[in-house]
Amino acid sequence: MNQSMALNRNYILLMITGGLILGLLLTFSPGSLFCLLVVLLIILALYLFASKEERPFLINIFVLGILIRVFLLLSITFLYSFIGKWIYFSGNMKAIAFIGDSAFYTVRGWWLTQFYSGQPLSRLIAHAAFNEYGFSGHLHIIALFYYLFGFSPVSFTLTNCIFSVSTGIIFYFLTKEVSGIKEAKIVCLLITFFPSLIIWSVSNLKDSMFIFLTAVILWSFLRLIQFKKIRYLILFLFSIFLQFSIRKIFLIPTFLAAMFSYLFIKKRYKYIFFAILIIMLISPMFNIQDKFKIHFVSHNRGVISTRGVTYRVFDDYVYDRKFSNYTSISNFNIAKAFLKNGFHFFLEPFPWRVSLRLSIFALPQMMIWYFLLPFSVIGMILQLRYNREKSLVLIAYFLITGSLLVMAGGNIGTDFRFRDILTPIVILFAIIGICNTFCPRQNSEHE
Repeated sequence: MNQSMALNRNYILLMITGGLILGLLLTFSPGSLFCLLVVLLIILALYLFASKEERPFLINIFVLGILIRVFLLLSITFLYSFIGKWIYFSGNMKAIAFIGDSAFYTVRGWWLTQFYSGQPLSRLIAHAAFNEYGFSGHLHIIALFYYLFGFSPVSFTLTNCIFSVSTGIIFYFLTKEVSGIKEAKIVCLLITFFPSLIIWSVSNLKDSMFIFLTAVILWSFLRLIQFKKIRYLILFLFSIFLQFSIRKIFLIPTFLAAMFSYLFIKKRYKYIFFAILIIMLISPMFNIQDKFKIHFVSHNRGVISTRGVTYRVFDDYVYDRKFSNYTSISNFNIAKAFLKNGFHFFLEPFPWRVSLRLSIFALPQMMIWYFLLPFSVIGMILQLRYNREKSLVLIAYFLITGSLLVMAGGNIGTDFRFRDILTPIVILFAIIGICNTFCPRQNSEHE
């Protein structure tokens, strides 16, 4: 009977996949067919390289994750098109108004494609295409996609669907490295179907690609330390390059996390001591403390004037237009503001803000988040005690990148979005914490 149920489930999945393939063949662009080919190649890779026990789970999760995202993407596209909810741009361009930045990236990518193809653009459109806001390697990747396959409002978004589901698969292997198969399956499920990660994946935002690259960087670093193979070094460096092209500011935390983790793993403590000593010596020479204050305060003053719901972390006089002596703010007040930012960054939007649209959307997810967060801390502590070498780079990346993101806080919507850079790591350690809290440790595979 179990065999019959498995056959029926596989048959249903086959029929759904076949219908999706036929729909793509009859409806969408060459870019969509390319994405379909990538999906089939990933399924083939999982079949060939995953173990016999892992293969059904990983393939089923991957296919289901893709199908849910494609269904949601098509539903949003058709609904917004039907009700005529568009954002209009110069040059008779328009995109559905699901997420404003996503629409802007869609159109800008096409403008860049036209520019690099030698087609004339008006001065206004050229200025918008190369506008500093959001301009990064991500836009050039969109432009390259459109250059190769032609413009389509949907096809490039399918790549984000693939990146998002693949992130769950990579974290399966990451979790298996640092803990065990039981924890890895739960982590893969949660990351693949975490609500906000799904939402970003059905848009043209850079988040899904960036989070995927973070997963590849962390996994390839662990494999490089363990096996010292050139292919892992190439994958590690290439992923860092792509991540840097998308969000340049994250190069420093990624590099620091990898460097200090490597030195700790190899027990090169004297190098760590010298690195910290050098940083302490050169800080006064380059006025790093004052530059930090200026950046932190000016950024927070700027963020509170953005659209959406914002919050203040400094005393009121700091937000006075006439105030400009940022370096006069005491270190105590800077530290207090940083902790306030951290409080908001990790806990907003609060449930009592249910009158806000973001909070209504986020409320179910926030209940899950509040449950996972303390267990994530427990998981990190347990891993530092029992499995430090394999977990150190994940914890270091979380702490260093988290500190950078906290500094950029001030807008609840932006916090909610940027927090998902750390969400897969939080989920990983939370599941380790939960499994070790409620299950006997001897049942864990890594024991």
